Amino acid sequence: MVNASTEAAWRDFWGDPNRRSNPYKSPPPPGVTYAKGYHRGEDLQALGSSDQIPVLRSGSVVAAYRLSLTGFSVAIDAGNGQFDIYCHLFEDDAVKSGWLSSGDRVARMAAANESPGTAWGGRHVHFVVSDNAFGASSSYADFDPRPIIVAALANGGVSGPTPGGSMKGIMETIVAAPNGTVVHIYPGGKHNFGSVSEYNTFRDQVNFLRSRGASNLMPLPDLAQVPNVTWPTFEYLCKYVGAPIS
Repeated sequence: MVNASTEAAWRDFWGDPNRRSNPYKSPPPPGVTYAKGYHRGEDLQALGSSDQIPVLRSGSVVAAYRLSLTGFSVAIDAGNGQFDIYCHLFEDDAVKSGWLSSGDRVARMAAANESPGTAWGGRHVHFVVSDNAFGASSSYADFDPRPIIVAALANGGVSGPTPGGSMKGIMETIVAAPNGTVVHIYPGGKHNFGSVSEYNTFRDQVNFLRSRGASNLMPLPDLAQVPNVTWPTFEYLCKYVGAPIS
């Protein structure tokens, strides 16, 4: 879970659409060749002097390594067979071992004179989700980070969909569908909230149960922090938890 002291900066970094500079599976620019023919992660760029990278999902740092294309990278075991890999980092101040919670700083983005890798095109983090800690290399599988980012923002840093379609551990989320309906998606089903008061009542009940020791209930975000998603992302999330789409 994200730390309360770092949550605002964490949400600003991962939730600001202005940071998204190169989405997953986008084609290469003219004169550039991608090993798999597409962009294998999602790029989030620096905004002004903001180049510090907070961890999306909690986990143990299991690998720290350098590749010619992506520069220095740090891989975090996010659980459920997923590894979150942060690339184009400044090596000297990157966290190379230990446990990091959502919102903790992993590194800052490398500058041009800090060996950022040959695929670098300005200060940004190339974020890859793979089934292997060394998944910054095209030798390994990669998965669309966007639904995982959306789910993590909704869940306060709890792990998102498992690659391949099976759900292990916790996976539920609160999102706002494109038609404006706030929806609770959970394994095997979903619930559409009919009003603001219905959502807030449900949230209050969950908070009460958690305060009494219930540990298997997802903390619900304030309604203003519920992320808006596209229909493809909504369908993707439903698919991975076995919830009906319609």
